Amino acid sequence: MSLEKEIALFNEHRDEWCQSSRGKFAVIQDENIVHPFSDDWETGLRAGLKYFGVPRPFLVKQILEVDPVYFIGAA
Repeated sequence: MSLEKEIALFNEHRDEWCQSSRGKFAVIQDENIVHPFSDDWETGLRAGLKYFGVPRPFLVKQILEVDPVYFIGAA
């Protein structure tokens, strides 16, 4: 259930997509990319379900130069 191919494809196109679609969401399964890119994560999820269905995972990832890092501290 790994998304290694999808993440590699995303990273391969990241710079190009940042220039034209920064902040949008890419939807990828294998080497298939849903166009146009989605404006938000939910729309991307719906597009992925429409194009790819449920049987296999697909990637919905925001197009940014650097992936955000979130820290969750212990209380």
